[in-house]
Amino acid sequence: MSTISSGTTLTTGYVVTSDTTGQLVIKTGSGAGTTALTIDASQNVTFAQGVTLGSPVGIGYGGTGLTATPTNGQLLIGNGTGYTLATISAGSGMTVTNTAGGILLSAAGLPAMNIVSGTTQTAVANNHYVLTNAATTTLTLPAAPSAGDVVWVTVANGLSTNVIARNGKKINELAEDMTINTAYAGIQLRFTGDTEGWVFT
Repeated sequence: MSTISSGTTLTTGYVVTSDTTGQLVIKTGSGAGTTALTIDASQNVTFAQGVTLGSPVGIGYGGTGLTATPTNGQLLIGNGTGYTLATISAGSGMTVTNTAGGILLSAAGLPAMNIVSGTTQTAVANNHYVLTNAATTTLTLPAAPSAGDVVWVTVANGLSTNVIARNGKKINELAEDMTINTAYAGIQLRFTGDTEGWVFT
């Protein structure tokens, strides 16, 4: 065992050694000394109190005890003995949307309102779109809707020429786009399946 010190004979202070497994060991005291910390070949640092940095840090030492990288929307949730990475579950009347660095909670029946200031917009299910551009605006329905999906549309530009593009699915059993021919109309479309497609409700 090699010892590095500032003198030829060390009676007190710090001793840097390497053990038989190649770990770097820092000891304190005199003689053989008392191990203060150990650095292994993977650069994990273990202190005398039992704290290891990099392996992961335990809960009792301010760590999480986990090594996994959280996915979008995951939180540390206590499980009685430690932490679990999990997302929030939606209860009755709620929806949860997980994004990178964010969680969006929405109440059912209160869709997110989107002001459409341009002349084209692709709709996302369960959203409300308000058409405000002075020119004719085309709202394209979702390409792969699920039964029960709803899209709300409000005409706020005073035109009777705005278009709802079906995007491959039927509208009221018709394989054609729909023109909203009433100014200041408000409509709700619900997807019921491929037979009828989107229907007014």
